[in-house]
Amino acid sequence: MGEKGQQQNEKGTRSDGTETGLAHQGSIKTYSSGTVVKVQCGSALTCVQFATGSLQCWGLKGNNETIPPSRIFSTFSLGSRHGCGIEQSTSRIYCWGLTEDQRTNAPLGTFISVSSGAGHNCAIMTNYSIICWGFNP
Repeated sequence: MGEKGQQQNEKGTRSDGTETGLAHQGSIKTYSSGTVVKVQCGSALTCVQFATGSLQCWGLKGNNETIPPSRIFSTFSLGSRHGCGIEQSTSRIYCWGLTEDQRTNAPLGTFISVSSGAGHNCAIMTNYSIICWGFNP
């Protein structure tokens, strides 16, 4: 991953293992890993999805926020210090990051959409029912 014009702060790590900080506004990121087709920002992490379906994340370190599963995703969503994605080949949901409130305990089944909130997630199953998990006040 090559970078141009990146400013840094005191915290953060990227999914490639480097700990050089979070990007500030105005940063320009370039990747040698392929074409970026989607970018999502959570409250403590940012991830890009490449045309291949793989993800690369960076942000606050400490709870595996920046280490998504090594899978090919059809889509993904980020919440507060966690993320969830739908695996392209199986339509199963895989989550990563902070495990507090069971936000990363993805349900079994097959899915067509996932959306992550501050401490919870909701998804549409292939039978069009909706299921949510995580923090439930």
